[in-house]
Amino acid sequence: MPWYKNASVWSTAIAVIALILSQLPPVSSWIGAIRTETELGAQMAIPDQLGIPEYQLFVSVKNSGNRTLQISSLSLEMTYPSGKQKSIPAQEYLTFLSGQQSAQQFPMTSVSIPPGANWAESVLFAPPLRPSEQQSMGRDTLRIYQSLTQQLEQGARQPVAADQPDVDAAVAFFNNEFDLEEGQYKVEVLADVDGAKMKMKTFSFVLYEFNIETIRSQTQDYKYGVGVYMPVNQPKQAWIWLNDVH
Repeated sequence: MPWYKNASVWSTAIAVIALILSQLPPVSSWIGAIRTETELGAQMAIPDQLGIPEYQLFVSVKNSGNRTLQISSLSLEMTYPSGKQKSIPAQEYLTFLSGQQSAQQFPMTSVSIPPGANWAESVLFAPPLRPSEQQSMGRDTLRIYQSLTQQLEQGARQPVAADQPDVDAAVAFFNNEFDLEEGQYKVEVLADVDGAKMKMKTFSFVLYEFNIETIRSQTQDYKYGVGVYMPVNQPKQAWIWLNDVH
């Protein structure tokens, strides 16, 4: 009888194959699958650099697939109420390290998320600055700092105010760069996952007149260095509720 007609040969072969397969990972894991679950914080902060809007948003990404994911970039694809569109890349994220009281800043480069793991951080999205913007911001910041420092070194009593021409230059820069509008904004959160662009989440938010005026009011403190090289006053921070998150 030919060997291929022998039932015992086939039963032995099947038993050997079954034994081999039992020692391997599940078949479903042989082919990598990209699956993510993204959640966003309920609110978003809108800080600024002398009028250039930035966006601080809590982002949580869970890897629900079966292989490690590499996220090399995040961005907000934003449509203004007027229809103007902007792509705003993530620049850094804040995380609390074990044993430390304050958050540490890390550049948004490549984030590795193993299967079943979760990456959750407060991410700062900000437009890259043009060389002319970097030069103007650096000049205005330095002049206000030097003006205040010089007065303090000469024994002036606090609070001291920077020279008005230097303050006017910083306010003019703010007015030239600040482009936020009242109304509803639509946003897509995109990520570069393993070299492919993925839509992680969409949402909308509304800026009201008081939000705009809150941010504009920060220029009143420029003469003291606040909002220039020191953090803005907390009551003048803009926090926005997210809508239609899906």
